[in-house]
Amino acid sequence: MYKYFLTGLILLLTIYQGKSQNSAEQNYRQGKEMYESGRYDFAMEILKPLTLPGNKSTFSPYAGYYYSLSAIEEGYTFLAEEMLKQIITEYPDWDYQDLARLWLSKMYFDEQNYTEGLATINDIKDPAVKQQSDEIIKSELSLVEDVDTLTNLYYLYPYIDGLAITLADKISNQSLMKQDRTLLLEIIVKFNLNKE
Repeated sequence: MYKYFLTGLILLLTIYQGKSQNSAEQNYRQGKEMYESGRYDFAMEILKPLTLPGNKSTFSPYAGYYYSLSAIEEGYTFLAEEMLKQIITEYPDWDYQDLARLWLSKMYFDEQNYTEGLATINDIKDPAVKQQSDEIIKSELSLVEDVDTLTNLYYLYPYIDGLAITLADKISNQSLMKQDRTLLLEIIVKFNLNKE
């Protein structure tokens, strides 16, 4: 009798888990649709339960990602930043980690927190996302007027292409008296840049 009860209980739990997974998928898809249709506040509301620590499913990192994008669109940058950090730390094997890092780095750059932005970009592995990150770096760091700031960042992250290219451009635009020719030559050689 006890065996039958236990078997029945296991069967019920399996069915409940399957329904719960289906519900998570439905909520994720509905939240994603809301995001894609520009209804960011509804997307956040629908996706939020899937992102809570006790509610992990295969859809949780995806829900967190679209929750973050919706929060960015709604101007809730703190919520977006925290959610992206949560995705990166709690789902290290998630296939779209690099996209989460890209968005997080963009947010850091928007806050002029260049060190954190570059540190986050430095962890990106996917070549296509890495290329996008170089464009963000060039775009954001081209706004930095202080060459010393860029130089200090370069010494922290000497192998980030976008940073090196932006620094080389800034140095070459300085007057000859101010130019750090040694550093400029180092960047030109290391990154195989045009000397002009």
